[in-house]
Amino acid sequence: MSNTVWLQASITDDIWVAPLVARPDAYVQGHRLAPGLTVCIYEDMEDGHLTGPGVVRSWDAAKSAWKIDADPNALEWKAGKTPLPEIPVYPANEAPLALHAANHPVRRFIPELRDLAEGKTDSDAWLAWWRDHFTEFEVCCEREVWYWFDPAQRGFDNRHVERRWRCTFDNYKPSWKLRLTAGFQVRALALLAAFGIPCNLVGTYADALTDTEADEARTETADRARKEAAFSAGIESLLAAFPELARALKKHIVDIDELAPGLAVRQLDALENRLGLELPAAYRQWLSLTGSFWFRHLDMRSLQIRRLPADPPFGPDMLCIGEYSMDADGDIVLFDLAKHNSDDPPVFYYCHEGPEIRMLAASFTKWLEALPRKELFLKSDE
Repeated sequence: MSNTVWLQASITDDIWVAPLVARPDAYVQGHRLAPGLTVCIYEDMEDGHLTGPGVVRSWDAAKSAWKIDADPNALEWKAGKTPLPEIPVYPANEAPLALHAANHPVRRFIPELRDLAEGKTDSDAWLAWWRDHFTEFEVCCEREVWYWFDPAQRGFDNRHVERRWRCTFDNYKPSWKLRLTAGFQVRALALLAAFGIPCNLVGTYADALTDTEADEARTETADRARKEAAFSAGIESLLAAFPELARALKKHIVDIDELAPGLAVRQLDALENRLGLELPAAYRQWLSLTGSFWFRHLDMRSLQIRRLPADPPFGPDMLCIGEYSMDADGDIVLFDLAKHNSDDPPVFYYCHEGPEIRMLAASFTKWLEALPRKELFLKSDE
């Protein structure tokens, strides 16, 4: 199957097909759009083999559009049995052989690649450029070139979600950005060498990374000391009633944004009067230990406590106890006190994109004690 490229189905419509149809000089993974180019689109991959229903598209040069072949088996499609072509692995400082070809389409990016290779572009500027142009770069590359050049790929084949969150770089620390840019720089130097283009190296991002990591380490040490002074007593107060959570918070104390002292009895009574509800005993105990809590994307500050409207999808006596962006920003955790009015009621999660309400735990205490084993604590930010 010569002159064939393989694409994962979820990225074809919005990332591949639409941009390519509008570009007369377009490439797909190093193949110029021309009669005879075939694109095999697969649903998923498992253990290096294609799975799920497949579609085969070929380029109709006369109509400047893709046509779908009715019979994928005409190209020996066998779902679950046809392995993807092997992707050669190249060291970071060794350009893939494909880049030695004359007039390779990646040459259109030489000005940006040269500034990167020579260290003239700051890390933020390069990553902003990459965020805006990575799709255009990708369609110019053979698969081995794309996987080699982007140091964050790490062999991902389903890149639809992975690369979208990665290419925002919004939550990256300066050291992470520099480390990623340093990987790009090494590859840009090798790429330009393959093109026979000399570089005047001004500096490397790896050198800047050392100083940045040292600065961040000093800042993190100071931040930990500040938060230990502010929150250690509050964590200690949680230890008797919520030991698993307290131990996890102590370990991740730098990620606590707020852990306020508990509410007094008169304050709890005033809260119940404002809500028009009697608070469950377990939740009242929690508020007596900390009146306002915020850790990563779980916001249980006092300003989040409110009685929800009785209109669908909610019901009577539903109480919001916090905002929890587990599935999406703006989702909440709540009690359904009309159906579960007990001392330690179940905790429910409202996902506004559904919308749907689902149970997270059979009781408030069990939910809090299980959090250290959930994505809230286990998820890596890097």
